[in-house]
Amino acid sequence: MSKQILNRADLYEKVWAEPMSRLAPQYGLSDKGLAKICDRMDIPIPYRGYWAKKAAGKKPPKNPLPTKGANTTSEYHLDSYSIVSKPSSEDSLSPSDIDLDFIKRIKFEEFYSEYHPLVEATREYFLSKKHESDSPILKPSGNILEIETSEENLERALRIAEAVIRGVQQIGGTVELGAHKYNEHHICSYAIIHGEKLAFSIKEQVGQVKHVPTEEELKRMKKNEFYHPPSYDNAPSNQFILEIETWTHKGGLQKKWMDKPDNSLDNKFGSFLVGLLRTAPIVRQERLEYEEKQRKEQEEKERVRLEQEKRDADHKRLAALNSHLKMHAKVDSINKYLHDLEKVLKEETQPEVQLEEINRWIEWVKNYRDNINPLNPKNLLFEHHVPVELYQQQQTQRSSGYVQWAQPEQKKERSWGWWDRPVWKW
Repeated sequence: MSKQILNRADLYEKVWAEPMSRLAPQYGLSDKGLAKICDRMDIPIPYRGYWAKKAAGKKPPKNPLPTKGANTTSEYHLDSYSIVSKPSSEDSLSPSDIDLDFIKRIKFEEFYSEYHPLVEATREYFLSKKHESDSPILKPSGNILEIETSEENLERALRIAEAVIRGVQQIGGTVELGAHKYNEHHICSYAIIHGEKLAFSIKEQVGQVKHVPTEEELKRMKKNEFYHPPSYDNAPSNQFILEIETWTHKGGLQKKWMDKPDNSLDNKFGSFLVGLLRTAPIVRQERLEYEEKQRKEQEEKERVRLEQEKRDADHKRLAALNSHLKMHAKVDSINKYLHDLEKVLKEETQPEVQLEEINRWIEWVKNYRDNINPLNPKNLLFEHHVPVELYQQQQTQRSSGYVQWAQPEQKKERSWGWWDRPVWKW
């Protein structure tokens, strides 16, 4: 373990220069652990989408470093552990890295004057559950250590649990309870080694004894020749398994220690502690690799999302452009029509009554032209990229669900045919 001093200004520059998932391993931390240190030192961290925008060639702004407050520290003293670069056999802790003589002195004791609070809570739970189950093995439930044991061997199981807790504390770790990674209702026992949570369990194996038929079973056998009672009964075995249940990709690590007739579990306790120390850096490395993989996948998803948003925006703009060109061509046709109409009116004198009707018609045509003119400033809705009239028409179509195309007025005396039916667009 080595001492490191983190400077507030330097850490701010590093956090905004490199993703925390890459920076944190340099200090032997997870990205969440480094984020907590930044929070204590009042250092802003990159917001969501910052690195995706930067990867896309953009220059997103950085949140400035706040002025140091009275309760803000400018330096942080960090105890960093070396991180395994690759989960290979050379990187796992070797016997020379661990004080095996010290660990071998940590052994089970036949009696403890006082139990750890977790062990005491487990003891009280099992004592309250005695004689409530037909199974010879009692199962844990709730906030207690993950121990499976029989009533007869409860005290030995508690001594093993107490020895595990004390041994983990002597190698610099702690033991705590926590929800299972994939099942929040299942409570696991965790040994915290160098910041990594290693789940472990203590379970008594189920033994078998030859079944002795009862009087009732003997009577039943006489009445029914096809009835056969069980040959064996489950019974306590007083043989325990101490297991590290945290899964790793790397093989070759011992994770299970058990009682054997010629070798008690008490003699393997030192080997169990060594197993915890060897497993912890492998778990950390695999966790960091998984977090890096998740970060890359998230950045890729963000990049794909931004590209899709750009394509969608370009598609909308292209549709708006086509709409504007169509309306613009229609406006040009109307202007030409009005010019020709005015030319005809100048050449030919019209009756006064008809002239009023023509003027009203011309005024209506001009208003319609102004309403659909895409170059008219009041018609430009940049939010939708379509003229007002076309936008309102689209909203009407969406609300009604269909559009009835215009049909010429039909004469009453004319019969209906299939060609005369109104066309509906769903």
